[in-house]
Amino acid sequence: MPANAMLSFWHWDCSTDTIDFDWQDAYITDSNGNIRQTIFHHCGNCQSWVNQTVDLTSYVGQTIRVKFLVHQGGFGALTGMFVDDVQLTLPCGSASPTPAPRATPVPRPRPTPRPHP
Repeated sequence: MPANAMLSFWHWDCSTDTIDFDWQDAYITDSNGNIRQTIFHHCGNCQSWVNQTVDLTSYVGQTIRVKFLVHQGGFGALTGMFVDDVQLTLPCGSASPTPAPRATPVPRPRPTPRPHP
């Protein structure tokens, strides 16, 4: 993960049940699937697009995954989630590397010029 990265996505949640049986989740996991951060765990029914942003600063130099899940209890209640426009963004100017410092020139001794009459 590069420095100063942000995750952004939109989600649309719907449910006719409760979190006891159905839910929508978004997680940050490591490459083995272990949950590193819960972005959300709820039983939402807003039925509108919601923008979610996540600061990924704590994962610099690591490989991570983003997981979106819906759990439906199997008893016929509607539960779902749409996800759109998933982006990993960096601040302007952060993509270019810092230039390497230049060596300071070392002065060379020069002979003293002869005086002219």
